[in-house]
Amino acid sequence: MLLIYTAVFLAITTSSSVVAEQARLSVEYPERVDPSVNFTKLFSQSVVFPHAQWTKETWNGITSYAHTTPLRCFGSDSAIEYDIAILGALWYNLVGKAHLTPLPQVLPSILPPAIVLARFGPNGIRQGSRRLSIDRINVPTKLRISDHADVVDCGDVPMVYVDNKVALRQLELANAALLSQSSLRVADGESLAKDGKFHPRVLTLGGDHTITLPLLRGVAGVYGPVSVIHFDSHLDTWKPSKMENSPWLPGEEIPVTHGSYFWYAHNEGLLASNNSNIHVGIRNSLHSWDDEEDDYKVGFVISYAEDIEEVGWKGIVQRIRDAVGDNPVYISLDIDVIDPGMAPAAGTPEIGGFTTREIKKILQGLSGLKVVGADIVEVAPGYDTQDEITQIAAANIGWEILGLMAKTPLVVVIIGGGPAGLVTCKSLLDAATGKFPFDPVVLEQESDIGGTFRYRSYENANLVSSKQLTSFSDFRLPLSHPDHLTLEEYVDYLRAYIRHFNLESRIQLNSKVIKVERGPNGGHIVHWLRKEPGSGNWQEEYKSRSQLAGRRLMILGTGETGMDLAYEAAKAGAREVVLCSRSGFLSVPKALNDFQIFGLKFESKTPVPIDSLITNLAETAYVHPWVAASHIRWFISDFVVKRVLWVLTGTQAGCNQL
Repeated sequence: MLLIYTAVFLAITTSSSVVAEQARLSVEYPERVDPSVNFTKLFSQSVVFPHAQWTKETWNGITSYAHTTPLRCFGSDSAIEYDIAILGALWYNLVGKAHLTPLPQVLPSILPPAIVLARFGPNGIRQGSRRLSIDRINVPTKLRISDHADVVDCGDVPMVYVDNKVALRQLELANAALLSQSSLRVADGESLAKDGKFHPRVLTLGGDHTITLPLLRGVAGVYGPVSVIHFDSHLDTWKPSKMENSPWLPGEEIPVTHGSYFWYAHNEGLLASNNSNIHVGIRNSLHSWDDEEDDYKVGFVISYAEDIEEVGWKGIVQRIRDAVGDNPVYISLDIDVIDPGMAPAAGTPEIGGFTTREIKKILQGLSGLKVVGADIVEVAPGYDTQDEITQIAAANIGWEILGLMAKTPLVVVIIGGGPAGLVTCKSLLDAATGKFPFDPVVLEQESDIGGTFRYRSYENANLVSSKQLTSFSDFRLPLSHPDHLTLEEYVDYLRAYIRHFNLESRIQLNSKVIKVERGPNGGHIVHWLRKEPGSGNWQEEYKSRSQLAGRRLMILGTGETGMDLAYEAAKAGAREVVLCSRSGFLSVPKALNDFQIFGLKFESKTPVPIDSLITNLAETAYVHPWVAASHIRWFISDFVVKRVLWVLTGTQAGCNQL
């Protein structure tokens, strides 16, 4: 039987060889290659896929994260500028992880057990990003990262594996070197950095979670203390303590581990105060209830994994936003925040985690936060499936984080908390887009909003304009409200406007701007002083009638305020009041009630605001587009008004309402 199979096989191969030989002989090869043939173009993938060059396809080229440009950031390419750097941290804590990683027999026995994960963590995430690209559009967020930021892959930081302290110091120095540079693109808003410059941001791929500590040191050096959003199944804020029979000698320092690095970060002043840091996805067991108390003392609040069932991803997003507020944000994500069914290659897996879709929705919901740095850690490719699902999940999470960095808001400083400042703040928030992520902040020198209407008001003062023209189009006063507001009522209206559009967190009171100058790397630097509440006003001015009694007054100007002051002085019993004007003027009532024109008497039980009457007559009538484009009605109005004023008063200076 074996002989028969062999004979058949030989017959088949022989016949195939004959066919192949005949086919080869039938081909006529040219004696020389035609030099006019462009073989580069002939074999280019652009012939088949005209939308992209072959060098950018997912299956070839140098393996960098999401096909970002690879650079020698610590060598020959150190002078090249960019906006975001991808950095690999090839390191695992020998103290915290040695018991978790079995040593394959193929590795020499002299290597520490954790070297398996340390060598392949960042590279595994890069492998998982092969089908991603910063040039592609993230459909849910409507964002193409490369439209907003130049992203490069700086490779991996050389870190020794025999000394934890030295390895962390190497990472800290490398990260600080990247952060100290100037970014390629300069935003039009205010920089978040302490020096007013724009610096690159770093997304670090790990690696052990202990790397977050040296990374936070670098970030805090540039931006000051930051709010941390910590995605993890464990708290990682455990307070180091020596147990009985511990191997450490009296007075000997306990090294930082993957479970205590946030405790050290808090003690070093790297974390934002007032518990504006948050854990997300926590579901680990505790040694005692003291763990949560210590966690709160470190500065964190907790959102548990089970919250996804109670409040959904939107509720978790709101809790994150409530915690971090307007602070610069650092995102640290342990891959074990995802359920091990979808990300099994984690250092310390815990069941009951988020799905990949849930974590993507939560991250996308954080759009607009001031993300200044991030890391993705604890990815252990040696534990992954053949489909590399953990590495693919980590890579896609990094892509979402890059989108958040690319959309880091443009800080716009608005000087003054009066009506114009408040409306500008609200309008910028409405106009914010992925391309222009405006992040307005209002600096008001006084202890309350309202501006002139609050701090330069006086007793019995009222608005001249009616509520129809004074109230904002998107926040109308009720019809039952009187036509003309007192200044106190108007300031209350502005407060209601702030509450309605949630502008409270955007306003900084007692903040006086003293100088605005161009930043050294673009944008502007705003210098302002913080005034302690109750330390006095910035200016002194008229407030009540009692200041005018028995005095001789000269009032410069015959506008609404001048006429008001003259009336108040007369009612207060001033000895003499003199109104000074450059030329004649005409005063008319702000509301028409009983009046007479050419002997005709008009009476009305309800006064009609004159400004709304003029507006209704002149601005709501149909105007032909040609008339509007030529501005002819403005010329006619100007001509008529000036002549009427001249006839009535002998001047064309203006018309005031009382």
